Amino acid sequence: MIVPEDKSVDAILGLGLIDNQNVAILRTYIPQMEDAMFNLAHLLYLTRVGFSGMDEVAIKNAMDLLDRVTGDLRSIFTTEDMVNNLSE
Repeated sequence: MIVPEDKSVDAILGLGLIDNQNVAILRTYIPQMEDAMFNLAHLLYLTRVGFSGMDEVAIKNAMDLLDRVTGDLRSIFTTEDMVNNLSE
């Protein structure tokens, strides 16, 4: 979906997709994503010590990209927590 730039925030908020329940769900994804990164790191290690049949570059790319997404989520929630603490 492409939303005009000047109305993008209003349009997205108007869809009702960003609510407390969805935000809470996103927060629960962080530990799951960290577990997945650990599993990918283990798989990458195994490919580097001789386990064949897996694409080492694809595993490393998946791990790096998942780390970026997880970092973005952590950053969002850290900022949100800081703002909430200031307003209390």
